[in-house]
Amino acid sequence: MGSVSVVLPTLNEGGNVGPLLEGLAASLGGGFEVVLVDDGSTDGTVDEAVRTAGRLGISLRVLERGRRLGLSSAVGGLPL
Repeated sequence: MGSVSVVLPTLNEGGNVGPLLEGLAASLGGGFEVVLVDDGSTDGTVDEAVRTAGRLGISLRVLERGRRLGLSSAVGGLPL
């Protein structure tokens, strides 16, 4: 785990999550982790995040919630 955790709530962001992770890696360098909280994406968001994080060497934790529970619950009260 890195010294900084970036929480990414997602819902059908398959086309955006890769470039976002690339930008984070370029901006933050190392020493961070990404916690992806997915609300039931159907477009391969989680798979793309896993592929990109693996390629970039980013520590990634994925919480798949399976259904739309909303943004506020995605970032509030995470069991980190």
